[in-house]
This record gives sequence, C-alpha cells and structure tokens, in this order.
Amino acid sequence: MTSKQEFREVPSPYWIASTEQTNYPALDQDIEVEVAIIGGGIVGITCAYLLKNEGVKVAVIEADRILQ
Repeated sequence: MTSKQEFREVPSPYWIASTEQTNYPALDQDIEVEVAIIGGGIVGITCAYLLKNEGVKVAVIEADRILQ
C-alpha cells in the first residue's frame, strides 16, 4: 500500500505539463461579442468551443492560464 507521504507534490495535469504556456494580449479596449465567458477552465473553454461552432461571437476572459 502507498503511504500518503509519498504524494506530497500535486501532479500537474498532462495538458499543462506537456505544452508551453501561451500568452495572449491583455484586453485593453472594448470589443463586441455576443457571449463573454469568464474563466478559461475546462467548462469555459468547452462552452466557448460549442458556441463558436454554432456561429456565436465569443470571448473568453481568463486571469491566469487557459485550462489550468
């Protein structure tokens, strides 16, 4: 049996550990979209993807790293 002490570090998800961090410019002007999604986690990105596929103009606002 594995002891809890062996898992001191929280492992990084594969999609974060295996890719370089992307950088996007800060939103420094007004933009027009039909839907603004606050949060670029798995739910926010999935919603943006599905809405975009339906022709909706979408913006994702994320303070840190997408899909983190």
